[in-house]
Amino acid sequence: MIIEKIIGHLDDSNDKNLEIETIEIPYEMLNKDVFRAISNEGKEYGFNIDHKKHPLHNNDIIDQSGNHIVVIKVLPQQMIVIHPKDINEMGVIAHLLGNTHKPISVSNGEITLEVDPVVENLLKDRHINYHIENIVLDEPLRYVNLTHEHHHD
Repeated sequence: MIIEKIIGHLDDSNDKNLEIETIEIPYEMLNKDVFRAISNEGKEYGFNIDHKKHPLHNNDIIDQSGNHIVVIKVLPQQMIVIHPKDINEMGVIAHLLGNTHKPISVSNGEITLEVDPVVENLLKDRHINYHIENIVLDEPLRYVNLTHEHHHD
């Protein structure tokens, strides 16, 4: 089966009698447009989704037939999690990470990124507290978008 769109999200479903088939993928696959994956029921699914227009997320429903649904499950991954102590440290961290050109996630005052020894050394050298945590990302990490448009009349 070829999947070309997301049809819903598990968190939005009120039906408690669902039969859930899962497709476990590493979080990196959330940024892929074309890939194949095997479900826990042994079924193969091909994905052909423009992730820029319709990004995949953890718990997205990709197929439904009656009360049987197929859901994307992102596998846990070790990540660096940084809790800046104040806005000044947040600025320093933003500058440091910007220079490394690593994709990140910022949520609730916390910065998350892939484990990387270079980043760990930068954080240690500047005595910035962080920890490594095994987490499930609900959406892909993002690069800072430095492109912008100018409109001229």
